[in-house]
Amino acid sequence: MIEVKFLEPKDNPFISDNARKNLRKRLKKIFKASSDDNDFIKRFVAVKETLINEYFTYNKLYKTNLFVRVEHFKLNENEDNTVIKLDIEKIEDRHMVLKEAIKIKERMKENQKIIAEKLNDNKYKKDKRVIPEMINLYETAVIRLPNVDISNPKDILDNMENEKVKFYKYLLNIIKDVKNDAYNKDMLLHNAYTDYMSFMTNIPIMVPKDVKEYFEKPSVEVEDVDEYREMLKE
Repeated sequence: MIEVKFLEPKDNPFISDNARKNLRKRLKKIFKASSDDNDFIKRFVAVKETLINEYFTYNKLYKTNLFVRVEHFKLNENEDNTVIKLDIEKIEDRHMVLKEAIKIKERMKENQKIIAEKLNDNKYKKDKRVIPEMINLYETAVIRLPNVDISNPKDILDNMENEKVKFYKYLLNIIKDVKNDAYNKDMLLHNAYTDYMSFMTNIPIMVPKDVKEYFEKPSVEVEDVDEYREMLKE
């Protein structure tokens, strides 16, 4: 009998449950084709990088490495048990970690520059229609989401209908996107941008049923998504 055991880190390194099953089958197949343990290890080393690429998740900050060993046990007089033990290690790539840290620092500097440019152009504050809450919500959105195209309060008030349609479409795209799970939908529906735009356009954030059920928020107002579509037709 041949068993395959994985010695792995706490966070699941496999790309899927099927990957785990398929790797077990692959290792057994390699072992059966080998003449002895040494031959098996040679064959394993030859395909190790392929196995890493096929079965394990990729993270540029870490390198996955595999180490294999074979142990034999006697189950009884007539039956032997072979155990293939695969050590799965995630080794930090210090060069990539440093490189990523530099990128983050540069990105933060660039974001600060974008925020300063947007907020320094404060002509919108002089418009009598713009109240302090609009300013606070706008500045919060710009600071938290510097790379998002966010219209200032004056521009929204000057082009309200266009801004409403733009916001409707944003909400609809999130709700209809099947690639987004409930958690991501909630993040995209509840943030500084949607708080600001909802206040400016007076459009409520209608949470779809799958998000409500996922978070079990009975107090959240839930409406039919079709209502958004009807609003767009108006």
